[in-house]
Amino acid sequence: MRRVKEDVEKVAKKNNWILNPKDKVVEGNLRVQNRNFEKFGQYYCPCKPDKIEENICTPENGCVDCIKEIAEMGHCTCNLYFDKEWNK
Repeated sequence: MRRVKEDVEKVAKKNNWILNPKDKVVEGNLRVQNRNFEKFGQYYCPCKPDKIEENICTPENGCVDCIKEIAEMGHCTCNLYFDKEWNK
């Protein structure tokens, strides 16, 4: 099953976040997540290839570091998800 934009939009909505408005960033992130799924059988966060097995992207919350990163920086490291108040 390939992860598509609607999947990450659901994660953003559930967590009261927004997606990066740049479609190329979202598409690139999804492309890597889908490639990781084909290679490893799991969706892994593309921004931490050195910690790949620790960064499973769940359908509920994004990667395991996402919630913490958004709370601290206003966005996740790979710039897929942003706090709604970031940059206001």
